[in-house]
Amino acid sequence: VKAQEANNDQQAAINQVIINIFDDISAFDMCKIRQNCTKDMILLEDGMVWNLDTIANKLNSFDHKIVRTNEFKFINIQVSGQTAWVSYHNTAHFTLNDKKFDINWLESAVLVKQDNRWLISLWHSTTVK
Repeated sequence: VKAQEANNDQQAAINQVIINIFDDISAFDMCKIRQNCTKDMILLEDGMVWNLDTIANKLNSFDHKIVRTNEFKFINIQVSGQTAWVSYHNTAHFTLNDKKFDINWLESAVLVKQDNRWLISLWHSTTVK
């Protein structure tokens, strides 16, 4: 039972990293985004390779009046030692002025445990059309 509880705690911690980073994206908080990623994190975003500087530049280009809320459906989480893999559906609900729209992604992330914290090392995002 203890091993299962530990595994559930690990999975909850990993889920929370994913939830937190999208909350930070929604808040345009690059400092907190960096705190949830390794320094050399790579994001594969619709066929392009991004790093943390790319994310910062993209966030700076958005209208900060846009409101984004996130919804997740976690598919699978695997943990092996200090490495974890997670896959999930991500739906972002956007509101700008009086316009509302959603964008859906199928995503995965590889996280590594550093200093007793899970950090995103590799992230993959594909828009679901």
